[in-house]
Amino acid sequence: MKNWLWAVVVLVITTCSLVHAEVIVAEGEQFTILDTKGWKVTQQDDSYASHTYGGMWVSNGGLLGAPANSVGSVATTTVTVPAAGQYRVWSKYQSPPYYNFMHRIDVIQNGKTVLSRVYGKIDAMRMYSFGAGPTTQLFWIWGVDHDAAEGSDPIPLEAGPAEIRLTTVENAQPAGDPMVDFVLLTNELTGKYTAGSSPFTVDALLAGKLYLRYQNTTAAPAQLTFTVGGHMQPDYGGRSAQFPAAKAEAVAPGQWSPWFNVAPTSRLAHDEGAWLSIPNANMFPVQVARDAAGKDIVGDMTVRNGEAIVLPVDITWNKTRRVIPSREYAQQLINLCKTT
Repeated sequence: MKNWLWAVVVLVITTCSLVHAEVIVAEGEQFTILDTKGWKVTQQDDSYASHTYGGMWVSNGGLLGAPANSVGSVATTTVTVPAAGQYRVWSKYQSPPYYNFMHRIDVIQNGKTVLSRVYGKIDAMRMYSFGAGPTTQLFWIWGVDHDAAEGSDPIPLEAGPAEIRLTTVENAQPAGDPMVDFVLLTNELTGKYTAGSSPFTVDALLAGKLYLRYQNTTAAPAQLTFTVGGHMQPDYGGRSAQFPAAKAEAVAPGQWSPWFNVAPTSRLAHDEGAWLSIPNANMFPVQVARDAAGKDIVGDMTVRNGEAIVLPVDITWNKTRRVIPSREYAQQLINLCKTT
């Protein structure tokens, strides 16, 4: 009998340990805004990020912002829930101390509203940078922290599409402009997030989409090494990855590679330089796109082996931005110095 009970305990523990944490990220700047009453895509320089300092990072340089007095503005997006289960819904928003930043999140699935919750109240319990919280307000001795993540109670979701609606609501005084970086759904219910200074920001950056391909101009099968410096606290060491990852899948001489998602390596929390190298190459063509099919090209260039390209922080959504070689970027800076 004891052996049977022990076997059950081991099976349960093993099964629980194999449960995969699903993370679904809905970036604020990617929501569809349905009216002109409030919500608008906001660059991080136009948010509280440019006026206060904490462990603050805006993923992909953009968020959804609205005036404090906006009521009834709606923005919506649809995400895919990969597995049925209990999920917590987190709002990652900017929250300088002692103001209300109220906004409502509704999650709708199969015609049923499974969550309708107002976030951003002055007394809401939330997590802050560097693992602080849950607490309502937070100051550091060296500055104001305004990067907060507030979570719901668990809600049941089925596998399949789910609509997320962001709505501005009557904002209690003292009222601040609600600025939502992203909405995150996860079946990891303890509040654990990937290491980093700002709660869930690394998780959001790992879910990013930015694609790159290259032509192998050498006489042998090749892999591209993609390296970024990294500045995001506490990840100052940078990262490097090879595309394709497996040597057995190296790109044949003269051929173009498939499209590879470089966003998880880039982690765009600021403008980022990415150094590209192919063994024994001289120069080689590179393209960058916002989509996996390469239809939305945002960079088309020939780079020197070992040269950096410049990835603007908002390249994944800002239609005016382009990826260029670092030498072109340097020339732009020189020209500005001569004309201003």
